[in-house]
Amino acid sequence: MDALTVLQQRVSSAILEAPAPTKDQLNEMFKAALRAPDHGALTPWRFLTIEGEARQNFCDALYRIRDEEGVTGRGLNKMKTIGLRAPMIIVAIASLKESDKIPDVEQDWSAVAATQNLILAAEAQGLGAIWRSGWLAFHSKVNELLGLSANEKIVGYVYVGQRPEERRPITPLRVEEYVSEWKG
Repeated sequence: MDALTVLQQRVSSAILEAPAPTKDQLNEMFKAALRAPDHGALTPWRFLTIEGEARQNFCDALYRIRDEEGVTGRGLNKMKTIGLRAPMIIVAIASLKESDKIPDVEQDWSAVAATQNLILAAEAQGLGAIWRSGWLAFHSKVNELLGLSANEKIVGYVYVGQRPEERRPITPLRVEEYVSEWKG
C-alpha cells in the first residue's frame, strides 16, 4: 500500500482478532515510530507490548485498582476484559527528557507523532489498530503497575491485530472546510 493511500484511507478497527503482529511486523512498526518528528533529537518516547497471558494479568490488575477505588457494576466488570480486546496492546509512553531548549509539550507531541506513525505502519502492513485512552492512561496506579518513571506518562494504548470485518466506509471530509489562507 502506498503512503498516500495509507494516510488517506486509515480507519480505526474496534474489533481485532488473533494473531498478533509478527516480530517482523512489529519491528517495521517500531522503526516507523522512531522516525517521528523530534525537535532536539531527544527521542522522548518508549513503548511496552502486552500480549498472551500478560493481557489477562493486565485486566486483573486494572480490576483490583478499580475495585479498591470502590467502582462497582459495569465500570468494574469491564475491567475483566478490557485488555482482551485485541491480541496485542502497545502502550505508548512519553518519556520526557531534561532540556533547557525543548519544552515538555513538544516532547509530548513527538511521542504522539511516534504513536501515529506506529498505527500507520500497522495499517500499511494490513493490520487493524485502534488508539484508546480513558482513565487508565491518566492514573498514577496504572503508571506504577507498568513501571513508568516520574518523567513519563501514557500517551495511549494501541490495540492491534487482524481485522475480522470489512473496512468501514470512509466519509471524506471536505478539505476546504478545514483549510484557509491567511493573507496578513
